[in-house]
Amino acid sequence: MKKYIIYIILIVFGLTGTTGCDFIDITPENALTYENAFDTPQEMEAAVSTLHSYIMAILSSSTSQEEIGMLYNGANKKEGVNLALINHDWLPQMGRAIHDWGGHYAIIGFANIIESNIKKSYPEEMYNFLIGQAEFAKAYAYYDLARAYGWAVIVPDNDSESPALPTSSPDEVLKKAEEYALKAFNHCPKYEFLHHTDGVKITNKQYASKEICAALLAYIYAWHASVPEGVSKSERQDYYKESEKY
Repeated sequence: MKKYIIYIILIVFGLTGTTGCDFIDITPENALTYENAFDTPQEMEAAVSTLHSYIMAILSSSTSQEEIGMLYNGANKKEGVNLALINHDWLPQMGRAIHDWGGHYAIIGFANIIESNIKKSYPEEMYNFLIGQAEFAKAYAYYDLARAYGWAVIVPDNDSESPALPTSSPDEVLKKAEEYALKAFNHCPKYEFLHHTDGVKITNKQYASKEICAALLAYIYAWHASVPEGVSKSERQDYYKESEKY
């Protein structure tokens, strides 16, 4: 039986003029590959939707600082909170710190994948919308990392993996957040002109618009002005002015 199967395979290759290696290299037209998964703006928008789900996962979780704050608030309101539960070392179990840290880098990594696959041949409005969402996501992730942890890793552009890199100072991390927030501000349209790639008006305010990017910039600059180290007095004043402007 095995001999008959081998003969049939050889006959098929002979009739088609296809070698075994050529056959392996053929990709069926209906197959999904890493290279063709983002061929159209609509496919890319599906990736953007996934990116926003990553952001929502971070927004729905609380940091160590917030957990401790809630415990203190409960104690102040005499709600019977045991202050012995508070771990002043802020270990991961206190505020799901590992989840928050990894979640932020999942956002950055996925945004890098989107940035790497957006084609400049897309219509300008679609291109600006898609690239703006990725840039906003990275800006938010770096801002929140600086806010929650101070020192954090700056991932190389277009790197979707997790390279072993040293952490950067809060000043450097916030500068990276500002860089992407400014790019997003320039690419994203105002909310009233925000549309999906199929032309349908976007009503979900989670999507980045020029107004939301401006709000993020205001927060980033204000936080940057309060960084205790690496920022001069004149720089602090400049950051406060930028925060007020946005």
